[in-house]
Amino acid sequence: MAKDILALHKYLVPLLSRYPDEVALIPNKDGWFPISIVVRVLHENSLFKWVRENHLLQLPHLMKTPLVEVHENLIRAKDISNLPFPTLVTEVPEILYSYCKPKRIHHVYQKGLVTRKQPLILSPIQEKALEIGKRFSPDPILLRIRTTQTSKTQFQQFGLFFLADVILSQAIEGPPVETFKLPKKSSFKPKEETFSMSISPGSCFIDGTKLMDKNKIRYVQKKGQKKKIEWKKERRKDRLEE
Repeated sequence: MAKDILALHKYLVPLLSRYPDEVALIPNKDGWFPISIVVRVLHENSLFKWVRENHLLQLPHLMKTPLVEVHENLIRAKDISNLPFPTLVTEVPEILYSYCKPKRIHHVYQKGLVTRKQPLILSPIQEKALEIGKRFSPDPILLRIRTTQTSKTQFQQFGLFFLADVILSQAIEGPPVETFKLPKKSSFKPKEETFSMSISPGSCFIDGTKLMDKNKIRYVQKKGQKKKIEWKKERRKDRLEE
């Protein structure tokens, strides 16, 4: 394992400090990279498919002289003097390519592509766009972007790639939407729970409804008793008057 960690450190330092633009690994303004994205990029290399986020979090503590540093869920090289950053451009190819997950294709055709935490990555090469898409989906859908329809979008260039924050739906072309079925809503309904009691031999089961009936009977009997007492009182009065 020690050799693997050394190999990981040796591979990671130049990747994070000199050529992240070759693999579309986008740094923030301070040169930090999301560890979750770095792991996905490392998995594209067969030698580093074993790497998990925890390995990168512990990497500075496992090296005698670490050349990378970690802050929360971010990682960067200590020396970023030669690190390339995205730059604004006004001229872009007329056709660029991007990707989306199959389950989002209907939304993309209606609302377009919108960035979340990371900028949208576009490539003039179809294969490169699909390679990036496979970081996030096993079967990404290739999208064709007509940049002539994106006059309000600001583009940045990062190596051979182009970055954007939003791509309007009218600029996006792809496979017919009919070929992708909308995800079915779950028709699961929880079963109504019914109470059932199993009676084992020798057990006694009390029916509350019968108790209520008995109480009514007792109440009627008490009322009847009162009537009998009144009748006796009247009989006594008659005797006394005689």
